[in-house]
Amino acid sequence: MAFTFTPAGTFGLAATADLINRGFADYVVQFKMTEATLWHAARLDSIDFNASCVAQVDGAPAGVVLIARRGWTSRVAAMAVAPEFRRQRVGRVLMEHVLGEAKQRGERAMVLEVLTSNAPAVRLYESVGFTKVRRLTSYAGPAPAGLALESGLTEVDLRAVAAALIREQAVNWPWQLSGETIAMLTPPTVAYELDGAWVALVNPAGPAITIRALAVDGPDRRTERAVRLLHAVMARHPATKWCVSAIWPEDLEPWLTGAGLARDALSQWQMVRA
Repeated sequence: MAFTFTPAGTFGLAATADLINRGFADYVVQFKMTEATLWHAARLDSIDFNASCVAQVDGAPAGVVLIARRGWTSRVAAMAVAPEFRRQRVGRVLMEHVLGEAKQRGERAMVLEVLTSNAPAVRLYESVGFTKVRRLTSYAGPAPAGLALESGLTEVDLRAVAAALIREQAVNWPWQLSGETIAMLTPPTVAYELDGAWVALVNPAGPAITIRALAVDGPDRRTERAVRLLHAVMARHPATKWCVSAIWPEDLEPWLTGAGLARDALSQWQMVRA
């Protein structure tokens, strides 16, 4: 097999989106990528379409890796191999190629997230030098009954949540929960602050609301203040379901379970290659 590599920007975003969709057609989490959603991801997650790469085998598009970049760290935002090219080393060759390019650019680390249930992908990433950092978990459930409105709950700019996340350097937030990512969010996502705790909510007017980010300033009563804030926004925005995607650090689970949410089965490994 003859491998060639083309930057996703040169290959074309519509064609790249189609290749991603082919690679994820049988994925556990179903989604549909379009050129518009790729542009949105580029803005939110810092995807570099010149660093992102499409692999072709004997001239046929076989796989793609989307690479995001910030400072001296890059991230595998997505990696997909077309079904007809699986088990032909396409994924490994792609990863070795983008890792080599990252080294040439002077980057010092690459990170990614992968479903814990996706054993073949985990083995691939470990085989090229990635190690597990921690588990990222998901949550869902209704708001507890009888919650009272909090007079101190204040709506704030989403950048205030981002700043709070950046101040919490000890947490080492995953890429999608980092301050740099949250600073790029815009309405209708909303943000609130209460007693030095900060939260961002997606779809606040809908029947299901996603908790997009949560941060607590300072070392004191952190879980208590996170729970109090979540109960305050649950009282402010009545909804039948509250959700957290599988990007939440497992060690901070009490912030969410203390507010009444239950852990879901879906989880990811946060991995890094230095």
